[in-house]
Amino acid sequence: MQDFGLNLIAILFLLVFLIMLVWLLVRVGSIIELVKSERNEKVDGVWAQKQLANFTDEELEELKQQLNLNS
Repeated sequence: MQDFGLNLIAILFLLVFLIMLVWLLVRVGSIIELVKSERNEKVDGVWAQKQLANFTDEELEELKQQLNLNS
């Protein structure tokens, strides 16, 4: 009877381990997809447009002045 209890504990442990492993693989896969999509947006220029849309007019003028000073 004691062997049955140990086997049950081992099976439950393996089941939990496999569930955690699958969860980890799904998370890593979604992170990889996110990085790929961000990389594609950067290549397409969409990323830059989104970043510029977050700036106010004053901040854009400030950036232009800083770029003029640097060049």
